[in-house]
Amino acid sequence: MALVPLPHWPHASGGLVEPGTRAADRQGIRRLADREALTVNEVELQERATYRRAKSPFGIGAALDRDVTEPDRDGRVWRVVITDTVRGFASIRVLSPAPECDAVRDAEEIEAAVERLSGRYPLRERLACLVAHHNADGPLRIRLDH
Repeated sequence: MALVPLPHWPHASGGLVEPGTRAADRQGIRRLADREALTVNEVELQERATYRRAKSPFGIGAALDRDVTEPDRDGRVWRVVITDTVRGFASIRVLSPAPECDAVRDAEEIEAAVERLSGRYPLRERLACLVAHHNADGPLRIRLDH
């Protein structure tokens, strides 16, 4: 299934951002057409996020990349790739307060928690809102349902 990006996507402040512009780069959202410059791992993450988006009732798919926790940090910080499969992909960090959280054991639960978190925002703006929230406040806090 070929995905075609929209010519614009919503900016967190309510305006529209032209893909490929500095404003879009600052937002951290990549067009689907930018895939040629990505590593194999990044493409696999985007494919997993796209697959999860197809099954998600929240309109967002998430794919866990890796642990990026800084030393002396409470909890665990994870890099996650997210998509709505229309506007593009973004990379965000999420914070799980449980230090015993494990990427192998809890990957799907971490991804599902990010997808649930997106449900707080208006459907058409979920990707931009997650990125804006991340950019403004740092890693997004998630709760795992162990």
